[in-house]
Amino acid sequence: MRVYVNDLTTGELVARELETHEYPSQITVFCDRCGDEVTGDYVVSEHMTSPERLEVARAHLRGEGWVCDKTGDYCPDCKTKVGHRG
Repeated sequence: MRVYVNDLTTGELVARELETHEYPSQITVFCDRCGDEVTGDYVVSEHMTSPERLEVARAHLRGEGWVCDKTGDYCPDCKTKVGHRG
């Protein structure tokens, strides 16, 4: 299956052939402070656990200015309000 994904380094849309065990999955991450939510389509593997799939979305959001760590998930507007810098 061919899908089009955003390249994380360039931000450009690129075509990618999926392996047989990979598929696109819609994942939503909520800000733990304000409730803002971001939903996106991410390529995951059938071998990944639910927490591993969520980490795929969190890794992308970190590049968008979110803080996602053991204390929670915080959007760019809220991360400084809960003591995170950056």
